[in-house]
Amino acid sequence: MRICLVVAAVSAVSFFFSSHLILRGSRSSYTTATLAMQVMAFSTFPSAIKAHYVAIARVKGRMAEAAVRSTLTAAVTVAAIVIGGSLSGLNGVAAAVLISTCLEAALYNPTVMGVIRTPARIPRHPVGASGDGSKGSLTCQAWT
Repeated sequence: MRICLVVAAVSAVSFFFSSHLILRGSRSSYTTATLAMQVMAFSTFPSAIKAHYVAIARVKGRMAEAAVRSTLTAAVTVAAIVIGGSLSGLNGVAAAVLISTCLEAALYNPTVMGVIRTPARIPRHPVGASGDGSKGSLTCQAWT
């Protein structure tokens, strides 16, 4: 998670400061969307939490629950985009995506932080440390 947050921070800052150049490189008329791209850059943090939530749900065998939650939050996101777009155009859409993504992250954060704060399981007898003089096997061994 730490690596992911560092990557999210670097990408958010780089998109924030280079969004005008990126958009101008595609087409000069696209530079009107600079503010929207800068706002969207900060959605990388909550998106990282959502991605970790889905991965955790998959590992724990709770994909049905994750699918229901993701579907409901997607519906909220679509509604927010419609409202934001009708009120403020492209910048409203960007703000709506950022706000709805932050709400998703707030919903998923307890699960993600609960897993991150749980100490890792450490094997009592690492490979080759069985005490019987054997070197152990490089294949999968049971954790005791």
